[in-house]
Amino acid sequence: MFLSSLTLENYRNYHQLSCSFCPGVNLVTGANAQGKTNLIESIYYLSIGKAYRQARDAQLVQWGKEAFQIRGEVESKRGRSCMAISFRHQAHPAKVYSAGGLTGIKMEDLSGTMISVLFSPENMSIIKGSPMERRSFLDYDISQISVSYHKHLSKYRRLLAQRNALIKKIRFQSATSNEKKERLWLWDQQLIDCGAAITGITTLTEI
Repeated sequence: MFLSSLTLENYRNYHQLSCSFCPGVNLVTGANAQGKTNLIESIYYLSIGKAYRQARDAQLVQWGKEAFQIRGEVESKRGRSCMAISFRHQAHPAKVYSAGGLTGIKMEDLSGTMISVLFSPENMSIIKGSPMERRSFLDYDISQISVSYHKHLSKYRRLLAQRNALIKKIRFQSATSNEKKERLWLWDQQLIDCGAAITGITTLTEI
């Protein structure tokens, strides 16, 4: 699998850019502040649906413009696939994904269409930083090759947030310890089931 072509419109410092790539190693060179990092970021954005640096989508639109678009063609053993992501201020939804001629699909439906792993100077934190940062790095990468992993992980995070909110709510309520445990039991069971599914997906046989 490789990205054969890329087109940018109003993304970061690029008003319009079209470039092509070949299988194997591709080297991007240029002077400082010419947009090399932005180019790499756009490829990763097309792959996972968000910027790897801490930036909101609205900040990625070129100054004075209303929208940006990233389009790419991916070639693999299954053939050629066209995919695109666009963002527009004040639109609903603001971000739109398309692939294979279909528009308005969900990002998780693009899982596996283009797989990429980005390692930059900012990613040194996965070595020096907390375990949370290493888990986050792996979560993004595994989610690209497994739609099921992405869905279960999203569900797990949602359940955990809801369970934590319930703990805060019932902490000062006038109920016995057993009654509070019973209220948490449903969330605990769902978290266990979801966590078990995530663990199973990450086995080598599944990946």
